Amino acid sequence: MAESIATIKLCEELPGGPDRTKKFEVTAVDVCTAANGVSVTAKASLTCEASSGAFFKTPPLDGKVVATVTLDMGACRITESNIEISGEVGGLLSSLPQTQQFARSWAQYRLSRFCGLQ
Repeated sequence: MAESIATIKLCEELPGGPDRTKKFEVTAVDVCTAANGVSVTAKASLTCEASSGAFFKTPPLDGKVVATVTLDMGACRITESNIEISGEVGGLLSSLPQTQQFARSWAQYRLSRFCGLQ
């Protein structure tokens, strides 16, 4: 599960830069039952850097990510999701309205692959 989570590319969602994920290291994954399914909470450290084509050339920016999803495994779908990003990069990614939707869509895609639907 940690390997799958580590494949998300959050920094690439930043327009102009820093637009490359230099490091996304999962530090903890907690899986437990929830009232309406299974809850998964993942914690990770994140470093974004500017690619050669980035408009803004900044030094690498660090942050911490806490993502929580609730899964309905029978239906193979995500019923709830939330991603919190702190640190230098947190202000940039958290200000983008598509960050939550991007993370949810990515997680649903990974879940669908796990369930054999893709």
